[in-house]
Amino acid sequence: MKAVVVYEKGKYEVRDIPLPKISDGEVLIKINYAALCYRDLLQLAGYYPRMKYPVVLGHEAVGIAVESRDARFKPGDRVVPLLHEPDGTCEFCLRGLDAYCVNAGSYGENLDGFFAEYARVSANAIVKVPNNVPDELAVLTPCVLAMIYKGLKKGWAYER
Repeated sequence: MKAVVVYEKGKYEVRDIPLPKISDGEVLIKINYAALCYRDLLQLAGYYPRMKYPVVLGHEAVGIAVESRDARFKPGDRVVPLLHEPDGTCEFCLRGLDAYCVNAGSYGENLDGFFAEYARVSANAIVKVPNNVPDELAVLTPCVLAMIYKGLKKGWAYER
């Protein structure tokens, strides 16, 4: 499959790479749309200390589940991946504050992202898209959802 791969700081190319293989708790999605965001440009430039090379760029996408190893998702489900993949085991995840997961992977940074034909995602890091939301809008939601989610979680943490 084709993918935009960052192979060192500031350098990328379109490469043919193998189709991702999924494990338990993961979903393989066919990417319909991927959006370019300022964060992608910062990742490409190497501003994130956890950048790993090579890595598929991109953290905003919408697609269709084509294979699932999680009961919450089935082939044909339209989904949007979130920005990060929480580990589910750290103290923050266990307290329901997975937005603060200390071990979270970040798509396009230290996990392969979505500037590709297909992507592997954790079922804990995707949400279903309602039928009345077009792909052109759904693709833009991960950053907005993440900011709202983090803000709400932060507010709730102060109430406790």
